[in-house]
Order: sequence, then C-alpha cells, then structure tokens
Amino acid sequence: MSRSFKGISFIILSLLTSCADNKTSHEASAFVRPLPVTAAEVTERDIPVYIEAIGNVAASNSVNIKPRVGGIIDTVYIQGGDNVKAGDPLYKIDRLPYEIALEKAQANLIKNEAELEFSKTKLDRYQGLIQQEYVSHLNIEEYKRDVKLHESQVIIDKAEIENAKINLDYCDVCSPINGKVSLTKVDQGNLVQANDFNSLISILQVTPVYVYFSLAQKDFQELQELLKEGNRKFKVLLPFDNKKEFEGELNAFDNQVDSNTGTIQLKGTVANEDEILWPGEFVKVKLFVKLKEKHPVVPLSAIQTSQKGSFVYVLKPDMTVDCVPVTLGEHLDDYIAIDAGLTAGMKVITDGQLNLRPGAKVTLTDQAPAENPSKATEDTSKKKPEPEKVA
Repeated sequence: MSRSFKGISFIILSLLTSCADNKTSHEASAFVRPLPVTAAEVTERDIPVYIEAIGNVAASNSVNIKPRVGGIIDTVYIQGGDNVKAGDPLYKIDRLPYEIALEKAQANLIKNEAELEFSKTKLDRYQGLIQQEYVSHLNIEEYKRDVKLHESQVIIDKAEIENAKINLDYCDVCSPINGKVSLTKVDQGNLVQANDFNSLISILQVTPVYVYFSLAQKDFQELQELLKEGNRKFKVLLPFDNKKEFEGELNAFDNQVDSNTGTIQLKGTVANEDEILWPGEFVKVKLFVKLKEKHPVVPLSAIQTSQKGSFVYVLKPDMTVDCVPVTLGEHLDDYIAIDAGLTAGMKVITDGQLNLRPGAKVTLTDQAPAENPSKATEDTSKKKPEPEKVA
C-alpha cells in the first residue's frame, strides 16, 4: 500500500508541474512584442520601356587653329573656355614685315607699269619708221618682245600685291566657327611658324553636340522597326544626375555590324542650348520602345537582396510576413517595376525589414501611402502611432 500511494503521488505531482510549465510558456508568448514595420500597397502604373546604351559626347564641329604666316604673337585676345563667334579675333601676329612687303610690291608695280608704257610708246614710234627702212624688222620684233615682258612683269607685280595683302590679313587670326576655345598654347611674344605642326588653339562647337553610341544587334533590329514609324527621338542622361534629361534626335547609323563586338554604331544630335553636355564625357542613352500598361510597381525601399536574388516581405492578413522572390524591371524615380512575383493590391514591407523572418508577427507603425507613385502624397508624419497591442 505504501508503494502504490507513493507512485500515485509522483504521477500527480508530475502532471501539476507540466501544467505549470505550459501556463508559464503561454504567458511568456503572450507578451512577445510584434515587430514594428511600415507597409505600402503594390500599385499599377504605365511603364515606358527603353533600350539603354552608353554614349560619348562629341562636338558638332571642331577646328584646330594654325598660323598661316610666321611671326611674333603681338596680341592674344582670348582665354581658355571663352565662347567665340565666327570672325572674332583670336591672335594678332606682328604686321610690320608684311606691311613692308606690300609696299615693296606696290612700288615694283609702279616701276614696271612705267616701263611698260615706255616700251609701248617706243614700239609705236618705230613701227612708223619701218616703211622708210630706218629700222629693221628685227628691231621691231625686239620692241614687241619688250612690251610683252613688261606686261607679264606688271601681272606678276599685281599678283605679289594680292599675296602681300592676303599675308597681311593672315596676321589677324580669327575664328572660322562659333564655339568654345581650348586653353591657348602660345602667349604674347612667342614666335610662330606658318603652317606649324602644332596648333595655336582648338575650337569646338558645343551647340549642338553629337552623341555616339552602340547597340547590340538584337536591339538594333527592334530600333529599325521604330525608325520605320518615324520615331527618331532619344533621351540623354548624365551618369551622376539621372533626373536631368536631354532630348535628342537620331541622325545616322553605320552600314554594318561590327563582327568583333556584335554591335552597330549610331549618331544623334542634342541641342545642348545650356552647354551642359561636354565633348568627351560619357552619358546614358535611352531609346523609347513601348509602354507596359498597368504594370505592378513598389517603392525601392521594399526591395531586399540575398544570394538567391531580389525579394520582398509581403504582409499577410494575419499580420505576419512572408518572403516572396521578385523579378525587377525598370526604375521609376523612387519606385521600381516588378516583372514577376507581385500583383496589385498586395502589401509589402518598406521599412523595418532588418529583424524580419518569414512568419514573423508585425504591427504597422505608419501606413505608407498606396496612391499612384506618380502623384504627390499627403504628409502622414504628424499622425500619432497606434498603441502597440499585446498578443
């Protein structure tokens, strides 16, 4: 009897202890605090689809200025970065040697014109005496030769005068185009040579500019269909400022695909009236292809990454979260298109994902706006957060 009583007492004591442990466990779980998060609704938006490429900006016109006459640089009119117009002075070369050459040529002309006049008078006088046989026919031929020699010399003198005038004009080095000048390579007092290998300065026309870029063969086939529809517009963005866009127009493309790279080169023109685009810099080129209508989009802050790819935490009706892999599409400011994984109306976590795990209980601290991402949303930062609920 004593042993049976002890056994029954042990069983009863074990059951009481187990019940107490279960009660303690339930009480502890009842006080687990849900994780605070922010959520936003998956919305729909019309998404423009672009072909993207990296382009290079080039001047629409460029000129290397070289001296056409030699001499000492007398005056420098410009500094690097200045805007100039066609005809504006850039340099002045010492004119004195060329002024002297012009005066010498003019003096030679006066001299030889006098010689010509005298030879003509002499020929006329002796031609009247040939009938009286005062002069021979040989003398007359010599006088005619003298006239022709002096006539040719006058022509040479006139040509030398024109050449001297041209050289004098070349002393004033002027811009042949509108554009922006480079850093000058010579200073006042330097000696330059005619048609020197090194240029004095270069001028680039930057309004408009050309943009050169290459497309893969498959993208070019798609672009050709757009060109048939008359669509030649494209957008240019600076790599450090994706919000600043420039509109361009496609002008030309190469006549063959590069067999080494599988790409083809294209050229477009951008007005660049503000002179923001600079020759030599790299830009992003976007060519519009089509419009995806009613496509799911979410805030960029909802996107998480792992070794397996991109995913989001989706809020379920029971206030728990699930991990959903997604396929990302085009960026739209602070939003991104979702090509696969989500549908409109679902809610995704946009803040507080750090401690989340699939199945975790959450509470919303501040509901993110679910309006169309292209529209402005009202400020909800002043709303008081709801009191935390105890499970």
